[in-house]
Amino acid sequence: MTQQDTFRSIAEKSGQTLATVKSVFEAFAEVTQEAFTKDKNDKIVIPKIGTLKVRHIESRTGKNPRTGEALTVPAQNRIVLANYKSQDLYKALN
Repeated sequence: MTQQDTFRSIAEKSGQTLATVKSVFEAFAEVTQEAFTKDKNDKIVIPKIGTLKVRHIESRTGKNPRTGEALTVPAQNRIVLANYKSQDLYKALN
């Protein structure tokens, strides 16, 4: 599903305009970025879906697929969706 498809579907189901839906998603993205920039231990709860949180990934040894040369993949932070709140979503995924 593309971004436009997602926005259209939400607009149809909610009775909102496409511009309103886009605006809400842009605001959500800004709020998420601000929250995780201020505190990496913060969590953002998305009702009936789950919780967004930052997971720290330690550095590790990897290899270049072209040359087979060993290299170090640096430590990084990733945003993950955890704690599925919707059993319907969980069942649909599994």
